[in-house]
Formats: sequence, structure tokens, C-alpha cells
Amino acid sequence: MPIQDHFQFVTQSVRRFHTTGALVPSSPFLAKAMAWPLRARKAGRLDILEVGPGTGAFTEFLVSQMRDRDRLECYELNGEFYGHLRQRLGREKGFQRRAGQVALHHRDILKLPRGRRYDLVICGLPFNNFPADLVRDIMGILYRALKPGATLVYFEYLWMRQAKSAASGSAVRTRLAAVEKVLEGFHRRGTYRGELVWMNLPPALVRSITKAA
Repeated sequence: MPIQDHFQFVTQSVRRFHTTGALVPSSPFLAKAMAWPLRARKAGRLDILEVGPGTGAFTEFLVSQMRDRDRLECYELNGEFYGHLRQRLGREKGFQRRAGQVALHHRDILKLPRGRRYDLVICGLPFNNFPADLVRDIMGILYRALKPGATLVYFEYLWMRQAKSAASGSAVRTRLAAVEKVLEGFHRRGTYRGELVWMNLPPALVRSITKAA
């Protein structure tokens, strides 16, 4: 990732930590783990949704793995990140090759059209920073957007929820427990898969839910 992308991410993270949830961009190792269904696919076209792409750490890897008939839609609410990612799509060779297959939306994922369905959904939103009701709404929209047999992938930083709980008051601990309960409820809706990624700062847990075919 170019140095300007790191600078852009850190600047926005300091300003808006609540919605970015990190102070450094995700590593290529985490990006690879997040895209495991794309790497594992055997054949056919894929419709992919990425939520909260930020400066494009995951997007860059997704684009590198796409085939000619694949389509990628990205929903980014942060205007600075949206503008930066648009520039990357236009200037970097890796993105330019697939630019016609990528649709970038400056829009809240809560406004995703009800009829849209995807083969793979990648979510980079920091659920541990959100109210449980908002997590439930977002996860409901993303799970509904999965085609039968499709997979939703998101991640959280390892031990982050426990660390926040230990360092915070009862209101935060109650909120975090409610967030975990919401997420576990969605895990039970499909086939759950977890993968630890140590080569990231901080280390991360990639969590996947595959809807029944």
C-alpha cells in the first residue's frame, strides 16, 4: 500500500476512531484471510460486496483476485476515504485493470437496495464500537444480501472486546456483551468459520458465516 494511503488512514482514524476502529491499515495477510472464499472458488462469476473499504487494503486484494466477469460493489460512508479510493481506482495499475468491474458508492450500507444479492460480502466495519441495535441492523442487511450458499466475512481485533470491557465502566461492558450476543446469533444462522491472523497490528480474528445453499 502506498505511503499516502497509510497517512490518509491514520489521519481519518485519529479524527473518527469510532467509525474506523483502527489506527493503522489492515495488513496484506488479513486481506488475504478476509477473501478466502474468493481464493477458494472453483469457477463462475462472483458478485461481491465490500462494506467500509476505507483506503482500500481489502479492495486491492479483492481486485487482484477478480476474474473478467466478476463484479465488486463498495459502500463507504466516510467522504475522505471514498474520495481517496476513487483516486486509487483511477491511478493505480492494479485497480485500473478492473475499474470497469468496480462500483464505488458513497452511501450508508443501511440504504443497500433490498433486492441486491451477492456471492460474497466482506465487511470491515468496527462492530465493537457500535451500539448492539446498529450491529443487528447491519448484520441483518448483510445476511439478507447473501445468495444461498454465499459467505459473509468480517473481522475483529483479537482480545479487543475483552480489553475494552476490562478498562471500561458497566455501560460499555453491557454494550459489548450485547454486541457479542448479536454476532453469535448470526453465527448460528449458517456455517461458522474462524481464522486467526497474527500478522496484523493488532492480530485479528476473521469470522465467516456461510448461508445454507
